[in-house]
Amino acid sequence: MNILVAGGSGLVGQALVNQLNSNGHNVYVLTRQPAKANEIKWDTSTGIIEPHEILGSIGVIVNLSGQGINDKRWTKKRKKELEDSRIGTNQLLFDEIDLFPNLKHFVSASGVTAYPFDDGSHLWVEKEAYGNSYIAQLVKSWEASADLFKKYVPVTKLRIAVVLSERGGALPQLVSLTNKNLGAALSTGKQQMPWVHLDDLVNQFVWVIEQNIKGTFNTNAGNVSNGDLMAKLRKIYGKSFNPPNVPSFMISLLFGERGDLLLKGNRASNQAIKQAGFTFKYESLTNALTATKIV
Repeated sequence: MNILVAGGSGLVGQALVNQLNSNGHNVYVLTRQPAKANEIKWDTSTGIIEPHEILGSIGVIVNLSGQGINDKRWTKKRKKELEDSRIGTNQLLFDEIDLFPNLKHFVSASGVTAYPFDDGSHLWVEKEAYGNSYIAQLVKSWEASADLFKKYVPVTKLRIAVVLSERGGALPQLVSLTNKNLGAALSTGKQQMPWVHLDDLVNQFVWVIEQNIKGTFNTNAGNVSNGDLMAKLRKIYGKSFNPPNVPSFMISLLFGERGDLLLKGNRASNQAIKQAGFTFKYESLTNALTATKIV
């Protein structure tokens, strides 16, 4: 199968491209600066995808593009970058749909942050309403841009949870803090966080591609409170010292609106993707953290 991946240079993208290649697919990557034979130039700022003979035979497009949600303070400029790198890239691919006459399936990354923040008493499922926070409304617009493709092909949206990997994302930073005896819970530590091991996330993308699964799915293997996550990390890395919780006002002062991602949370259900036939490798958080142990 000929597959085109946008956002193939990130943590998830690199792992997905490698796995799809291992499974025998022909994978091509959209990038601003192509340097390999399987890379195709695009420029999202100017709205250009460079014509390439392979585009006419692409059967599946996977869009993983998106600036890091938790990388910078959410200024007006940063919010535009977050939006353009998600909604804008889906729109560009849709605008250039004529380049892909053999397209059969469009797969878009999304976020499990679609739901309202709460106290963790509710288990959110895919059919429920979006939250009112900035990040939830971003997901709403992001998914609406993916749904444009429904005019032509089946669409799949995978709502990505916090990804656990020793190669990037939040985990190496949390482990570093833990090893310095600074791995404290934030605020009350009760806020919930849906999580998924990188291997399981990649396998979900491969599964929906190879099995031609359509729909919207939460990708998380489980949910954990901030306090329990930090306690597990301290245990795994042999740190007995339990530092005092970081007050919420300090997080708000340091991070501004972005601090909501650290101070608030929710729990998401994974029953839909399991009932559709996907099997997780890492449903135990302890096993997932042990498998990603950073030496």
